[in-house]
Amino acid sequence: MPGLRSSSPHPDRLVEYLFAAMMTGWGLWLIAPWWETFGNPSYAALASLASERTWGVFSASVGVIRLAALVINGHW
Repeated sequence: MPGLRSSSPHPDRLVEYLFAAMMTGWGLWLIAPWWETFGNPSYAALASLASERTWGVFSASVGVIRLAALVINGHW
């Protein structure tokens, strides 16, 4: 698509950047103290494995690491 091209050396990785950003955003959402995401029964399986804050820290960390890896790999 002509309007969605990136100026990075690897323009086809735009979707990967978006997914990494969404992972980071999801993690930050779970870390925020004013949201009770795991209060919803749909998240019972995740809540049985770890707390909402643990999932948030894990998700945000993975998202930031993925973003850093994409930047390093794209500009090396």
